[in-house]
Amino acid sequence: DPYRLLGVAKDADESAIRKAYKKTSLKTHPDRGGRKSLFVAVNKAYAVLADEQTRRDYD
Repeated sequence: DPYRLLGVAKDADESAIRKAYKKTSLKTHPDRGGRKSLFVAVNKAYAVLADEQTRRDYD
């Protein structure tokens, strides 16, 4: 679930999603000791939630 992965509510606005993405991507980045697979999942989750149409389709 992209919302759970980024730690945001389903009614989160763009700003909250972007902020959560930045925080989560820094934690999970492979260059900072994170797992690559988790980092890729975080990027996919952000891609779904950042685009309005894709987010509506997901919901």
